[in-house]
Amino acid sequence: MLPDTLRMDAWWLSDDFTLVKAPSGGRGGGSSNPLKSKKTLLKFLLATLCLIGFADQLIYGHELGLGLIVFTVFLSIMAIILRRSQANNAKHELSAIGVMFIGLLPTIEYVQALSMMFFILGCLGFVTILNGGTARFTTQIMHTCKFWLLRFACDIPKLRTEITQVDIPGFDWKRFLAELILPVCVGLIFILLFTSANPVLEAFTKHLNPLKLLNDLSVPHVLFWVLVLVLIWPFMRFVSPPTPRTKPILDDAVLHKTRVFFTQASVRKTLIVSNFLFLIQGSTDIGYLFAGADLPDGMTYAHYVHRGAYPLLATALLAGTMTVAFSGFARSDKLIRYLTIFWMVQTLALLGSSVFRLALYIDAYGLTLLRIWAAIWMGLVLVGIGLVILQILQAKPISWLVKCNMALAAVTLYVCCFFNFTHFVASYNFAHLDTKKATQYACELGDGAALAYFQTYGLSKPTRCFQSPLYKSDKADWRTWSFRKSHVASKLISVVQIENERLPKANDWRYGYFEDY
Repeated sequence: MLPDTLRMDAWWLSDDFTLVKAPSGGRGGGSSNPLKSKKTLLKFLLATLCLIGFADQLIYGHELGLGLIVFTVFLSIMAIILRRSQANNAKHELSAIGVMFIGLLPTIEYVQALSMMFFILGCLGFVTILNGGTARFTTQIMHTCKFWLLRFACDIPKLRTEITQVDIPGFDWKRFLAELILPVCVGLIFILLFTSANPVLEAFTKHLNPLKLLNDLSVPHVLFWVLVLVLIWPFMRFVSPPTPRTKPILDDAVLHKTRVFFTQASVRKTLIVSNFLFLIQGSTDIGYLFAGADLPDGMTYAHYVHRGAYPLLATALLAGTMTVAFSGFARSDKLIRYLTIFWMVQTLALLGSSVFRLALYIDAYGLTLLRIWAAIWMGLVLVGIGLVILQILQAKPISWLVKCNMALAAVTLYVCCFFNFTHFVASYNFAHLDTKKATQYACELGDGAALAYFQTYGLSKPTRCFQSPLYKSDKADWRTWSFRKSHVASKLISVVQIENERLPKANDWRYGYFEDY
């Protein structure tokens, strides 16, 4: 006998799943057989083949960019069209489109790990809303994410049964094929005539040559088609959302064992020890960083500053997490409440020390992407600890604190998708460090660093690093386009134009990199 939690979590794998039923006032209704008619079957097969073909042309063998956006738009349109044959709810469709649009915006800006995270979340939200709307959204999106790939494997045997059960009364396959002979022959004749008269069409038909396609096939190519089919499957097949389940009831024995180690007295002692240790750490920071006390022999300020920045950030994060766990005791015990608030104030001071250490280290050794993200993370933890203090003082529920922190982190990361950190880091280093050190790290950053280099030094100090074709704009293939790439390329062109107007014309090897612009 499976536990209820496992049984309810596996709703996508059940044999008796049903499709989304039309809401009240909607058109159509759910059915256990989505391919119940010839029209629906043809729509499903045609949409699937078209999407695999689109993915092959727009994504396979190309750097991710605008091609991914165009494919996702086609996929969303196909999903809505197929869903309307089962149920029609304009409100759900508009909500799903809005979520997908929000997820696509960072990818339009620039394809990177962070923007792809929001792209995946947008796809999950799109499928989830189309399946069941926004009710119990968090639970539904977790189920969608959990069983995304398993759904395809479980649908294969059912799909064969559904296709064989398609109701096509009086349909004669032989007659249907015979009726195709004349239009196919006439169409081929006109295609041959038009391609002989139009070189553009001739080149296009050569590109679509099936024999050439077979010659280009490879195992990775076929695996890509299979992967696309698996990934788009939840968009094509809709299932009903899981039924609500009751919260699990913990066993009394488990609760008793937990209370032995997590009692009011143990929490009080933990807070006293933590406050004492934080006081020691804060005192050393005040003495060495602000009061100018001499460090022990063999230790430099650079070593002291660098050793403390990241561990203290982790310490502050751990302290905030423990405070959330202790918040239940803080409501009923004044001493615990005051100790917790004092601990959080010390944590804020500790975090301020981490920020100060990081600022000193950046001033001495320059800026890197890791240090940028550390500064952003410190800011998030700082605001999060402030929210913890507010939650304790106003006796707000833990759910309020979790939602506020999740919203803060999501908004911050989303905004970061639209900021060119590589250009900012390179510009800062070129302005504050010597050229050799700044260029050594900037060579690893890409187009944004190239733009910062030429904006700082112009064309008078060319380097082999930034003359690489890596920094050229690939205008020939629109599928790799992104807004940031286009912006950087236009800025590079403007820098070149300004330099060419200022400097005398000469056949200098330094300008060979820019001739293509």
